[in-house]
Amino acid sequence: MESKPRVPDLFDDADPLSAAMGKTSAQAKKKASTEPQSDTTTEAQIKRKVSYYFGIDTIEKFDDIYHTLKKERLPIKNKSALMEALVNFALEDIRKLSGGKIYKRLL
Repeated sequence: MESKPRVPDLFDDADPLSAAMGKTSAQAKKKASTEPQSDTTTEAQIKRKVSYYFGIDTIEKFDDIYHTLKKERLPIKNKSALMEALVNFALEDIRKLSGGKIYKRLL
């Protein structure tokens, strides 16, 4: 007989961190390890929403680039995938320290 999932009790002690941030990466990994694995399940698929403030000009430039790339039929899933690629590229450039363009611009 299947057991019913545990319903949270209103009077249980709530973990404020879990309540504010949702599942942690450790919880997501634990859940992923108990679920059947598929070919597409990778470590990179565990994601968390973040928000940062950008200037209006930056947002408009980003949207223009995104739509231009979509018109060129490049395999971009969505804006989040493009932003993640751009941030990773920027982080690699910053790691070069004095040789990177972003590092020089920040000085």
